[in-house]
Amino acid sequence: MKGICDGRFVSGAAVLSAAVFAGATPASGALIAAWNFNAYDGIAHSIAADHGVGTMTIAAGWPDGNLSASSGTVLNAFGGDPAGTALELSSNNNNGLAIDFAVSAVGLEDLILTFATAGNGPGFDLNQVAYSSNGGSTFTDFGGTYDPTTGFTVLTFDFSAVAALENNSQVVIRIKFNGANNNTGRNDIDNVQLNATVIPEPGTIALLGVAALIGFRRRRRT
Repeated sequence: MKGICDGRFVSGAAVLSAAVFAGATPASGALIAAWNFNAYDGIAHSIAADHGVGTMTIAAGWPDGNLSASSGTVLNAFGGDPAGTALELSSNNNNGLAIDFAVSAVGLEDLILTFATAGNGPGFDLNQVAYSSNGGSTFTDFGGTYDPTTGFTVLTFDFSAVAALENNSQVVIRIKFNGANNNTGRNDIDNVQLNATVIPEPGTIALLGVAALIGFRRRRRT
């Protein structure tokens, strides 16, 4: 009789667990926005994302003559995008200016910024990433400055520990450029991606807790 009761209890737990996982929305990676600059005209200061939803803005004070489209890369490209072109920013006259990436992270957490970048000797070598949780009203520096290599490499900035960006509709990520030595100094930026993790629904978390409790009680009874 005990075996029959145990068998029925296990079956019930298994059914509940199956129902929980069948209806669950598992934590998974999600692209928020990506920019490949393959259609960049060297003039625009506001650029919509090529994938996902977001807007990149180049500081209004950055002259068109110091913006151009240069040879791109496939490093960090999203969805098989071709190398195409990259965004080239140049001149020490623009030290202290920035580019901003505005996105919504509603329903998302653990934001990660990745992009390919390269520079030349007199180029910007004291670049600072920062974030805003209030639509760009204020910014907080994130980590130290970075200095691009002469060939494209991919940089990663993991904001998963920044709770203020989670489930937030007013996220802005900024890259401020500094350290260029003369007018020929430049940096190239390509294949920018902002990714995040979908926040599990509260009901899913509660059901998973119930399933775990049933499993624990079963182990104690046996």
